[in-house]
Amino acid sequence: MTGLLRRRLLAGAGAALGASIAGCLGDGAEPTDGGSDDESGGGSDGSPAEPSTSPLEVWTPAATATPLFVEYADLADVRQHESALRADTLEEIPLRPREPAASVIDELTDGDPALESVLAFGPEPAEGAQVIAGECDPDRLADREPDDVVDGYDVYAGEEPSIAVSSETVIVATGGGPTLGDVLDAGLDGVDRRTATDDRLELLFEHLGDATFSWMERAERDEVAGLSWSLEGDAASLAAVAEADEVENVEEYFETEFGDELDDVSRVPEGDAVVATAAVPIDEFEYENLFGDRDEPGQEAQAGVSIDVDPEAREVAVMVTAMGNADRVEVYDHDNDRNAELSSVGEMATLEYDAGASGRVQVIAVAGETRTVVASDSFEF
Repeated sequence: MTGLLRRRLLAGAGAALGASIAGCLGDGAEPTDGGSDDESGGGSDGSPAEPSTSPLEVWTPAATATPLFVEYADLADVRQHESALRADTLEEIPLRPREPAASVIDELTDGDPALESVLAFGPEPAEGAQVIAGECDPDRLADREPDDVVDGYDVYAGEEPSIAVSSETVIVATGGGPTLGDVLDAGLDGVDRRTATDDRLELLFEHLGDATFSWMERAERDEVAGLSWSLEGDAASLAAVAEADEVENVEEYFETEFGDELDDVSRVPEGDAVVATAAVPIDEFEYENLFGDRDEPGQEAQAGVSIDVDPEAREVAVMVTAMGNADRVEVYDHDNDRNAELSSVGEMATLEYDAGASGRVQVIAVAGETRTVVASDSFEF
């Protein structure tokens, strides 16, 4: 488990997986099948399964890179179960997208959003594209001229971030992730969707994509990991997906950490992966964002930057375009031991490389003790 999500599963978010290990493997019992013997995902009569309409499958384009991090929150579902959830749990659930999408939503809803769902995907947990469903007013951007209009979406692609706005959905794309056009093609035309060519990601979406909250990592070498919570009546159901060869590696850890906290755990093999499910009473559910909390505006460090990769000169130039609330901007390339620090608009750092070098440049805005990734880009010379 080398990826971020797999480390977080080890750190405690994967209680259900741990309980399944303790309950199903600790006594030498055979894994349970979770009820159905049908591995095709079809109906109980053997008919084919209905095509998925999950926002995750619909909007995630093939152009997304690997590793890929996916995060989803069904906020309409949260409101439906609001009376059953504890007050302290409700306070922990973020009702807004991450920046820069949060500022866009504020502009489109007069600062009072009632969002239906938030989907985010990209090469890092806090960067890439976000698709936000909820009632919006595109006319609030009337002072700006859209670059294009596509199937009812006003498209503003000439600045960072790129956005597409309809009365029901907002798409925000930042550097380092898929382009706005890629996301629109997948979502509106149904072409070049990632799951059409990536059965490992399809496995995650199949088991976790319809949940209230989900976090997924599609890593390199066909490795996957994910966890979800579904609010259902008086219960909160947890599902976890992990590589089969990771199960025995974490058995002792989960037995020690969680013991018999979860009952009625099922553990289902899915090829070389394992899906574990369990449930807790809904009033015992505690929310934890595996990819870090979405801070309210003003709490994240904010800055605008541009990253220019020059293959001919073998250089990566990072320039500050806006300081926001940041005290400084830090530039890192951990793979090649390069770094720089910028403190004013217009200041630029140029990282130089030899032929054959490759890696990823990450830019972090720093405001006091708050550090926020604001941009990144990969290169190969």
